Amino acid sequence: MTLIPARPSSSEAPNLGRRQFMNLLTFGAVTGVALGALYPVVHYFIPPREAGAPGGALALDELGNPIAASGWLANHPEGDRSLVQGLKGDLT
Repeated sequence: MTLIPARPSSSEAPNLGRRQFMNLLTFGAVTGVALGALYPVVHYFIPPREAGAPGGALALDELGNPIAASGWLANHPEGDRSLVQGLKGDLT
């Protein structure tokens, strides 16, 4: 008959510091993989910023003069579809 010891000897059981290090290493690896997979998904939903580009394009009338929003609204009724220039200078 063989006797089984109640506690493993100190050389058989990992010490607590080594176990905590392995837990930290595992947590770090899982977190790194999760963040690496999440990074492209997050950047897909954030619109890109154009470097050095102004905030928008000026609205021009059919003669190429800039249109002020307050002046346009004062002279035209709501829903008016008067001739203005598009982004490439085409009349739309």
